[in-house]
Amino acid sequence: MLVITLISLAIYISFFKIKPITLSINNKIEDKLSKIVYVPKGVARPAYNTDSTTYKWEMETNQKEVAAVELSYTPSFLKSQEKIYVNLKMGEHGDPSIFDKSLPALINDEYSLKSSIDPKNSNPQTPPGAIFEKIGLQIEDKKGKAVSIEWQISKKEFGEELANEYKKLEKYPDFIFKFLYFLPQFLIDIFSGA
Repeated sequence: MLVITLISLAIYISFFKIKPITLSINNKIEDKLSKIVYVPKGVARPAYNTDSTTYKWEMETNQKEVAAVELSYTPSFLKSQEKIYVNLKMGEHGDPSIFDKSLPALINDEYSLKSSIDPKNSNPQTPPGAIFEKIGLQIEDKKGKAVSIEWQISKKEFGEELANEYKKLEKYPDFIFKFLYFLPQFLIDIFSGA
């Protein structure tokens, strides 16, 4: 009887506590990230897990060239994770020149855009008022084009409302949180025959 009660409680917490809180955190992070990076409407639903949220899509430049794009960020659900890392990168087998042309349509932050388009002359100092603490660029060797841009952001930059959402998760030890996070998908897979 105790085992059935514990399993029922775990299922309830997974579906009605953990899932809504993590979705709310992801939505709030995405709203705040729109100050830095633009995700076009109609992009396929992101892939969520405890370590990252990932969007993948293709963009067409004004010259009708197609650039594969990937945007991922760490939702940092665990109490020990103080930073959120956001990574915008060229898709697999992409062309750095085409990706470079798509950056003005992807990056909303002027400082980040200038640094990404002209990495040789980028300023290492983060501008005042920016929500990010650091920006890092991965440069393609041959043409000197940015193929990956990473921003580091403190969770504190996301405000009190998001901090309150994170506090709701802090009562769960890391391994229990991860178990409860993955339980709904596990159950759905079992009952759907996947």
